[in-house]
Amino acid sequence: MRNWCATVVLGALFALPLCAQQKDAGTAKANTETTGTASGTSDFTIAPASKSIFAMPAVPAPKPADIYSDWDNNPWNRHAWGLLTPRYEVAGMFQYINFMPGQGFENFNNFGATGSFTFNVNRWLGLTGEVGGYHFTREIFVTDPVTSIVSKAKLSGGQQTYLFGPRVNLRRFDHFVPFAEILFGGSHAGSQITGDQGENSFALAAGGGVDVVLFKSLAWRFFEADYLMTNYTGSLVSANARQNNFRIGTGLVLRWGYPPAPPKPSTAAPPNPSSSPRSTAPSWTSSATPIWTNSNPSTP
Repeated sequence: MRNWCATVVLGALFALPLCAQQKDAGTAKANTETTGTASGTSDFTIAPASKSIFAMPAVPAPKPADIYSDWDNNPWNRHAWGLLTPRYEVAGMFQYINFMPGQGFENFNNFGATGSFTFNVNRWLGLTGEVGGYHFTREIFVTDPVTSIVSKAKLSGGQQTYLFGPRVNLRRFDHFVPFAEILFGGSHAGSQITGDQGENSFALAAGGGVDVVLFKSLAWRFFEADYLMTNYTGSLVSANARQNNFRIGTGLVLRWGYPPAPPKPSTAAPPNPSSSPRSTAPSWTSSATPIWTNSNPSTP
């Protein structure tokens, strides 16, 4: 008896959805017939829905060719100056160098400034020329030739660098421009560094930094950090004639020579459909013959 009752209950549960589905189908058929009857007396028809059970995906809206053809996202419209490429850049920077003369000698600080000029070939690549001057005070150990007493002495002097090389920019942010560079050239130092006499040597700087673009023509070089190698020789530097120094700085950058701004799209109001001339278009009904109807219901 219990099995029989359970069977009846399960059958009822499965039958209810089927009955509801049959009822909905009957209602839909009645609505379709009513719509068909009404459409026979009206000149305006609605295209029937697709009979396919698989709906076709909507056609995606066309996308602009690039961000510059879309005025809403255009850098000129949004003042996203970091995305634009100036032809020329001039930077003035305060610099600090931790100079490492080599084994047996203490490191010492250099403070100075650099000026650079960059010509941007395209949005990725620029060619940079840089000159810099630095001043330092260092301490060395000296031995008195008479008493043979070892004591510390201070020496003050300066050095200069002149470098040239490529710079790679990443212009993918509205107000930030990261970059990397490798510069080659030379440096000059006096006897306070070498211990003997003034000397010119090969120099190399490799590193990078970030520019914060404040305005169209002005950026703040938030930082620029480089490995700076020099090749001085003498009694006050290491015997391998290679100094592995660290340089970091900050400053301002002037930017100009932008490409012309694209024209702003017209903001004229669209035409009023009610004022347009009467037009007709074919409206297809269930028959094979087209019926010409008025496509502008507001016009008699």
